[in-house]
Amino acid sequence: MISSDNIPIQASLAWASQFKTDVNQTAQEFQQLRQELLQNLQSIQSRTTVTDSQCSSSAVMLDDSADEEERFQQVSDDIIQEHAITRQPALTVFGANSSGKTSFIQRFLGIGNILPSGIGPITARIVQLTYAPGNQACFRVYKTIEKLLIEHEGNLSSFFSNNQQPDWESITNILSPHVKRPTDINEKTKEFNEWAECFVEVCLPSDILSLGIDIYDTPGFLSDNREQILTDNLHKLVKRIKPTLLFLYDNATISDTDKSCFLAMKNALGSMERVSVFFLNTKADCISIANDYLLDDDPENVPLNLFENTLREKKQRCYELLLRRREMASEVLGRLPDSVDECTCFDICTIPSDYDPWEVYTNMINTAAFRRIVQFAVEAYSTPTFTLARDILMTVDDFFDYTISTTPRSAHQWDRLRKEALEWGQMFFDEYQKLSPTLTDDMTRNILNILKERKPEIIRQAALITRTNDPIDTLLDNHSKTIRNYIRLAVQEQVIKVAANNTIIAKRDEVKTLINNHLQRQRGVRKNELLTIAQRQVLSEISVEVLEHTTLFNSLLDNIVKLPLRLRRFLLSLPTRISAYIKEEYNRFNHPAIKNDVDNVYKLLDPMDEYATLPNEANRKTFADYCMEKIAREIEEQRDNFSLNVISCIEEQRKAFFKNIASNQKYIEKHLSDQQTLHNLINQFSGRFSKIECQLLAAVELAKHCGIRPILGEQIGMGGFFTVHTTQWGTETNLAVKKLIHSSAETNQMVALEAHYHRIVTRLCSDDHIVPLLHVYENNIANNQSEFWLIMPRYPMSLRDYLIKNIHQMHFSRAVSFALSIATSLAKLHHLEIVHRDIKSSNIMLDDNEQCYIIDFGTAKSTFYNKTILGTVPLPPEIVAAYSQQHTGFVTYDGAAADIYSFGLLLYEMLPKSSYQQLDINALPNTKQLLLAQAQSKAYLQVYIDQIFACLDPIPTKRPRADHLVAIFQSIPPTIEIKLCMSCEERERTVRFLPCQHKVMCEQCWQQWRTLNNTNVECIVCKTIVTIHTQDNCDATFFVQPK
Repeated sequence: MISSDNIPIQASLAWASQFKTDVNQTAQEFQQLRQELLQNLQSIQSRTTVTDSQCSSSAVMLDDSADEEERFQQVSDDIIQEHAITRQPALTVFGANSSGKTSFIQRFLGIGNILPSGIGPITARIVQLTYAPGNQACFRVYKTIEKLLIEHEGNLSSFFSNNQQPDWESITNILSPHVKRPTDINEKTKEFNEWAECFVEVCLPSDILSLGIDIYDTPGFLSDNREQILTDNLHKLVKRIKPTLLFLYDNATISDTDKSCFLAMKNALGSMERVSVFFLNTKADCISIANDYLLDDDPENVPLNLFENTLREKKQRCYELLLRRREMASEVLGRLPDSVDECTCFDICTIPSDYDPWEVYTNMINTAAFRRIVQFAVEAYSTPTFTLARDILMTVDDFFDYTISTTPRSAHQWDRLRKEALEWGQMFFDEYQKLSPTLTDDMTRNILNILKERKPEIIRQAALITRTNDPIDTLLDNHSKTIRNYIRLAVQEQVIKVAANNTIIAKRDEVKTLINNHLQRQRGVRKNELLTIAQRQVLSEISVEVLEHTTLFNSLLDNIVKLPLRLRRFLLSLPTRISAYIKEEYNRFNHPAIKNDVDNVYKLLDPMDEYATLPNEANRKTFADYCMEKIAREIEEQRDNFSLNVISCIEEQRKAFFKNIASNQKYIEKHLSDQQTLHNLINQFSGRFSKIECQLLAAVELAKHCGIRPILGEQIGMGGFFTVHTTQWGTETNLAVKKLIHSSAETNQMVALEAHYHRIVTRLCSDDHIVPLLHVYENNIANNQSEFWLIMPRYPMSLRDYLIKNIHQMHFSRAVSFALSIATSLAKLHHLEIVHRDIKSSNIMLDDNEQCYIIDFGTAKSTFYNKTILGTVPLPPEIVAAYSQQHTGFVTYDGAAADIYSFGLLLYEMLPKSSYQQLDINALPNTKQLLLAQAQSKAYLQVYIDQIFACLDPIPTKRPRADHLVAIFQSIPPTIEIKLCMSCEERERTVRFLPCQHKVMCEQCWQQWRTLNNTNVECIVCKTIVTIHTQDNCDATFFVQPK
């Protein structure tokens, strides 16, 4: 049993609940903000519609209205409300009557034997066990599972005393009439159904329940006579609370009864979404383990490490037995891992008798199992919350894409984006479609192979008149237990689903690679919101991230595996009426006679099977064999149709993709004249949407860290609004956090906007010398306020610090390397239409290998159209001039050109000099003279210097683009041999001696050498008298002048 002081589990449960609460709260804020935005958009649209009505048809206006209503609706209000229903994690326990279900629950919770147990059907009601302190213990019987009307309730607090053990026997007597199946009610009557539909809630103290997790006990599954009301109740429960299902089975080999129970559960859930299932083998007692593995009978003679190793072997063996049950192992789509240590959804436990000499080891087994169960339940409980957060974040991304789409552009520019989007879509779907032949071929091959393997067993079972404890038969209604129905279901459960699972295992990585490679190619093109919106709204199920959850394969396989329905239509189309005389005649047929006229005989045997009048075992077996052959032929014949199904599915997505582009293009063109109005309106919401984004990111990160908060270290930097500190988060060290000096609602939105752009850049430019945003953390401060922390890797120093320290000895090749890296990053940002607007050496970080990375996206913005003056002086002249003339802080300028101007200033700053120096406002007019005055400004630096002048051109349109600068810096050799002075071995050689032509000294050493030797100064290499010295652009030690 897990003790109440188990901190890790308590923390996991607490933060899973807090995570859900935080996301639900943010989802509510998102709902309100979305509604406010849509109302504003509709008001603009209504004004536009009035104008358009004079020249547009009503059909067009209706189409536009429909588009507007669907905008930003990926996460519906219903989804948000539904997610808020479940209050805490829940485990629904189910299993066959012999699985030890009741004993397990009572030991798991550390309570007495208050639930009825025994052989056969004992109860018919679902019981919820939830926490209450002893003085509030009680029970309630609700009319239905929705818990709207209380039919009966009782107080149990008197049976819990601080000084005594709880009176479990009295509690049992009180609960028994409400949970034990009544003996005086006929189970086939309406009265029994009304009784079974009631829902019992028991509130009592328990260490496990106090952690914040509810347990639901369900009636045991029987092999063939489970009442429909019990199945309906389970379906309602799972649909309502979305619990983790805990499947208990006693025999490690998994008996047919256990398998029947599991399949019956799946049948009860029907077409409901896949539910998380934990498999627990309940009869792994220590005495059996000791006997099986030849351990000493006395536990005191069994060392702990020996038992732990033996237990690991036992778990692995039991786990491998589960893997062999394909119908159950396939419940985890894709595959279960081969090692039990890597599997999170399986364990073993034991329910010992009252006297247990192995108690210490028994508790060890159960404690480990119980912890794993709870942890799995917590993770399963959090999965829908992660999904909701992800979907809202995608909608926030749609909002910012929409913001970009309102940026003033001409109709020609939008048409160019439309063509680019259509071209990308055509290429993508052509490649996407290529995977259908191999997928369907592998699927068909797997189906036929498994069908051949399973055929004898399926035929044998199908031919039996009475199928005792058969897992497939239990899924059939009593009136449909025919041979053909049995075969249809057996092929579906034991062949097609298993084959689909095998295909997924083999193909998922291949398809992920194909899709990832194609999506990566988009990274090199301009930001195209028409394309981005279509990808997110139409292709969301085939993104690499979502592919991890197999959504793509579910979609594809749903279209491939239409075989069972097709076969059913085929089988049901056969004759269903035959005279009693012919039935009797064919029941007397012997096996060889049937074989000689298979088709005609089949037409008569089938309706006999339909009416359960085919008792001849040989004929039943022949009929079953014929059905299997028919299915095999049908599968082979339908191979091409399988492929067509996939192609059809892909074509539907292709059409939806192109329609989405056309619809958005149409909407934009219609509102082209209102772009500025729309842009101004949308921008008013940017700060609040980015706040929603940061709240969700912070909630997700905190949940992933199980509620562990980052530890703030020493301050290592400071700016106008921020301080930078070292930090550690869990096992992550060497981090830096950027946080506000003074937090307010306004400055926090500023941080949220920075986080938004930094997140986008991190996602799109992860390999392009950009400092990644690793985490967002929401720190609570006074007065119920909070502030966002931006957490990034910590770097040794900034480029500015490096230049101050090393500029006097830095080689030119290092400056080129820095320039190329920064230009490459700028080119990537500008391709995505993101501008930084504050490029400077203090915003460039260096790692341990002296590779540089751009940081600080607080001034970044999507689109080149900018109107806010930001950055560091000296500012580009067009901004200074406009600001001075208009006496306002709002001007229009090209943000990309402003980045290039700042880059020009940085190029000068990185140029090797005798001492560190920046270009200030006063020095700008004298840039050329400053460059010529530098000691290292020689001809081979001319290309570099030319780019400084080009970037600092006062006319923005004449400045080079970032990709052009990349090409130029790439043309400079990556390594330029710098030969050091043979005297000091520190500075570059600059002086060549004549007449010997040796170039071996720097200017400083030459001056010292000449001072020491007033006359007859000799070359230090050949001892020739130096008559004159000169400087040239050649690095050769010895240079021969041409004649």
